[in-house]
Amino acid sequence: MSDHHDTHQHGSYFVPEHSSRPITAAIGLLFLGVGSIMLTESPNTGLVLFGIGALIMLATLFFWFRDVILENRQGLHDAQMDRTYRWGMFWYAVVQIMLFMAFFGAMIFIRAETLPGLGGHLDDAFKVTHLLLWPNFTPHWPLMVNPSQDEFMGPHSMVNAWGWPAINLVIIFIVSLFMMAAQSALKHAKAVKLNISVVMAFLLGVLFSVIQTASISHAMSVHGITTDSGIYGSLFIMLNFLVLLNAVVSVIVLLFVMPRCFLGHFDKMHRFAVDAVSQMWYLVGFFWLATFLFVYLL
Repeated sequence: MSDHHDTHQHGSYFVPEHSSRPITAAIGLLFLGVGSIMLTESPNTGLVLFGIGALIMLATLFFWFRDVILENRQGLHDAQMDRTYRWGMFWYAVVQIMLFMAFFGAMIFIRAETLPGLGGHLDDAFKVTHLLLWPNFTPHWPLMVNPSQDEFMGPHSMVNAWGWPAINLVIIFIVSLFMMAAQSALKHAKAVKLNISVVMAFLLGVLFSVIQTASISHAMSVHGITTDSGIYGSLFIMLNFLVLLNAVVSVIVLLFVMPRCFLGHFDKMHRFAVDAVSQMWYLVGFFWLATFLFVYLL
């Protein structure tokens, strides 16, 4: 342990001991991925595999975060390590933004090129395709009637944007405000304000996740919006699910950060965990605003 402290004093990286955490995380992700794929074909088996993967990931995160917290409390993380963590969060944000841009880009391309082409509104080749294959197809977004309804039955109806989606938009906005308040409280050394802010953000984050889960289930069961109901249904479910997944991960991370706030682990100079989970919630808010605009309104 003394060797670590000596290295730390010279501003070098802290090199942790060998760990099995990456391997168990990979195994958990494998179960999650296979379970997610099998949910559409064999729901019972898929749910079991998904549950196993979720448990493995939660256990891995718990012990991994515990190790990092203990290292930090022992003074093994210096300013260079803090910068490394912040660069990691930067690339996390970049990856998340690129992922959502792929789906939003697909939606824009479909609306601008694919649907008008299938409706015969572009060049002569598209007009011939429209006349020969789908002469009765009328391009309209959201796509409720697919070119081939026999193969892919379109959704029954649209989800009202000004119902639960709008309520969730307000909730995520308030969560972002509480996380801003938490960062401000750390800056000005206001422990009570910090604790109240993270608790309120956590409770509202859980509420957001519950409403989002119920909304996706309602859209599938009542409105017929599923991954099998055409491109609109697929994009609707994927974007809503990705927002939900980001929210659940942010809730889990906040669940680890919240007790540390109560214990006084953070101050003006040592605050990466609070800044990181705040960034995660800002991203969820940004993604949900974009989803609300492009999927529910425009």
